[in-house]
Amino acid sequence: EAGPQPPPQGAHVGGKSSNAARGMQSRDLLLLVDLSGSMCDVLPELKECLLDILARSEEADRLCLIGFSSEPSLLCDWTMLDSQDSRSMVRKRIQDMVAHGGTCLLPALEL
Repeated sequence: EAGPQPPPQGAHVGGKSSNAARGMQSRDLLLLVDLSGSMCDVLPELKECLLDILARSEEADRLCLIGFSSEPSLLCDWTMLDSQDSRSMVRKRIQDMVAHGGTCLLPALEL
């Protein structure tokens, strides 16, 4: 019979995620998203990818979401992902994204 198995990644161990229990650092996730008009056809897939990143993030992680098209837009300032409320807010910001305008990356990097 096999010995005890380690918990799956992201599982909760003693009130902390398994990554925290193993001494892993929290992460700052800066997501810079092209929302120019050329993204219209792939926007549903982009949103799905961003929601997957959110779902795979740890409670100790922070996330910032910046969109850019003709102008940069701070969609979500640095947010701790330690509660359902904060995750719901980020999820709504992702779901509300629309593609329009041109592609001006440099101003977004200056935010």
